[in-house]
Amino acid sequence: MTLTIGQFLAFFAKKGKGKYTKTKEYLERYGPKGPYYELVKTFWDRDREQALKEDISFYRWLDEKKKSHFAGLQSLSALMQEDPDFAETHAMADKLKKDDPLLQKWHLYISWAAGRESNLFPQKGLNLENSIVQFKCPELLLWMCEAAGVKQIDSFYKRLISIKERERIVDDDLRSWISETNKAIKETILHSAKEEQSI
Repeated sequence: MTLTIGQFLAFFAKKGKGKYTKTKEYLERYGPKGPYYELVKTFWDRDREQALKEDISFYRWLDEKKKSHFAGLQSLSALMQEDPDFAETHAMADKLKKDDPLLQKWHLYISWAAGRESNLFPQKGLNLENSIVQFKCPELLLWMCEAAGVKQIDSFYKRLISIKERERIVDDDLRSWISETNKAIKETILHSAKEEQSI
């Protein structure tokens, strides 16, 4: 059974507030990093001096398209309506703190929305019917593991901390960790879907 982008997003749309202790510990220790966090800071404060022009443009695009564009595609807005904590993408970003694990839920959906808006990505590659892609961000993967209920979360977390604490991060080790966590998340979601079908 293949896991599509639509099924993947719908699964996480149902995941709201929770403990997410590993994700919170990781964020407290290392903080959120990467382009998505620069973007969320712009969503928090559109007037900040360091805001990138493309981030402001994306905010305006999302604000304009959030109802018509996404609802028409039966994608982002439609999925968000299932989740009271996440009614509008940018409204959620306004309420989150940097060490709040739910920021990673915003990260997941905003990544897909940004891909739809950007000319850098082929539209067909982000179609909801396509197979899910591999994610690379450690804090996002940790949150997805916890939200999905991946059994190996403790060992995944320990391995990630071990990799991060080295003086020099070995790319192969991190790539291996990313690959294994992606696989475990997909398998857990597919297993959950099979169980629901058998009820």
